[in-house]
Formats: sequence, C-alpha cells, structure tokens
Amino acid sequence: MKKLLTLTFIFLLSSCAFARRERPARKKYQNNFSRFSSDGCSAYPDMNHFYGDNTWIHCCVAHDIAYYIGGTYKDKQIADESLEQCVAEESFALHGTLMKWGVMIGGTPKIKTSWRWGYGWENTQDYTHFNREDIIKVSEKLPSILDYLEENEFNLETHQLDYIVDYYTELLDRFDAKKVEILAPAP
Repeated sequence: MKKLLTLTFIFLLSSCAFARRERPARKKYQNNFSRFSSDGCSAYPDMNHFYGDNTWIHCCVAHDIAYYIGGTYKDKQIADESLEQCVAEESFALHGTLMKWGVMIGGTPKIKTSWRWGYGWENTQDYTHFNREDIIKVSEKLPSILDYLEENEFNLETHQLDYIVDYYTELLDRFDAKKVEILAPAP
C-alpha cells in the first residue's frame, strides 16, 4: 500500500510539472489607466466649517492629480510635502502636518481605495518607475485632468484654480522629463 501511495504521489507531481510546461504563455498583464476624477479631500473635510468656505480643497485636488498618476515613492513624498505646505499656508502649520501624515498612512498603493497612490490605474500597483507602455497610457489621459476641472464645480476662487493649474503644469513638466528619458531612442 505504501508503494502504491508513493507511485501515485510521483505520478501526480510529474503530471503537474508536465501540465505546467504545456500551458500556453500568459497574455501580457494589462493595467488600464482611467479618466481623472477627484473627490476633494477624500474622507476629510474640504473646508473650514467655521467660515463655510473651501479653504484648502484646492490643495487636495492638486494632490489628487499626483495620486491619480502614481509613480515612485519619491514622487509620493513630493506630492505629500506639497499638500502639507499648501494646507499650512491656507490654515496653520500643524494642520498641514496632520494632513500629510494622514495621506502618508492612508494613501498607500497596497489597498484598493479610491484615494490610493496611483488610483488612476485599474489595478493596484506598488511604487513604480513607469515603463514605455505606462508612459503612453498616462500621456493620453493627462488632458482629462483639465477637462474634469472644467466640468466639475468646486466653487474655487481664482487663486485656488491658479494653484491647481500651476501644480498640474509642474507635474506635467516632471512627467514629460520622465517620458523623454524613457521614450528616447537608444544611442
């Protein structure tokens, strides 16, 4: 009986190994990039309720632009520090620091939330350097950010809109530099 079990076990192992070799190659993993959206200060008040204005929502919308695209851990640090600075300027320093810590902890790419790092990607991904295909996908969707801002009312003041557009432009410049680096033909 012991020999029969051993032979059965060996047969099953060899069958699994053979079956693994005979499988067709998997299709390349596809990760689609969606159209931009923002919910303001995700799971956090968009404004100072004592004054009833959208005091720091523009900081959050600009931050969402960076989170939508994703990228490296260094890119995330830059985005979180920009949020901290913007909120501190609109309210007070400790408030900016608290928001930065909130997004550092709650904005991890590992959890599939609508506000995670790289939320524009259909599937969650870790901090990443973009490859050629990713660069092309992101480039095609970047104009949707400005379209979204035109279509959605956040009741922003001129200086708030200017901040978002400036942030978008700066991020676009950094992304374009990465794009040139990756898409440039090899010498």
